[in-house]
Amino acid sequence: MTGLEIKGRAQEGHVRIAILAGVLILLAPIARAGELNIGIGQSVDNNAANDLDTAGSVEYRRLFRDRYAWSVAYLNEGHKPNLKRDGIAGALWALTETNGWSLSAGAGAYVSFATRIDGDAHINQHRLNGLLGATVGRRFVDYSLRLSWQRVLTSNSTDSDNYLLGVGFPID
Repeated sequence: MTGLEIKGRAQEGHVRIAILAGVLILLAPIARAGELNIGIGQSVDNNAANDLDTAGSVEYRRLFRDRYAWSVAYLNEGHKPNLKRDGIAGALWALTETNGWSLSAGAGAYVSFATRIDGDAHINQHRLNGLLGATVGRRFVDYSLRLSWQRVLTSNSTDSDNYLLGVGFPID
């Protein structure tokens, strides 16, 4: 890959991030009921090795139009033998709530910063990936509990599933 190709891809990634940020800014005036969620769990690579490690996330999620939410999160997928990846994710969610229980499904983008190990070489990569997710949660008076699944979709063989259990606190 030439230097111009790398520069072009980097600029393309910056444009996508700017579009996502713009959408989130446009949604802010109609949003209500924010929540800060801290989760921990396991990350599983979807390759032949199925490498496992501890995953963690800090997410801010905000409702809008009663049935939708947007979120911004820091996701750390752990330090597996051949891949160490973390980054910032943004997603839109459709949700339903009844009697304190919630169910949501969403999709978004994940800007990852990864270090791949290939023999003695450490290769740093910055990528724009897809993100799919589903959550089930239970809201209590001063906090909530959430079980979530997130699939990181990459353009190579490093897709992963992240299973997290989190506790959330309302922020208004």
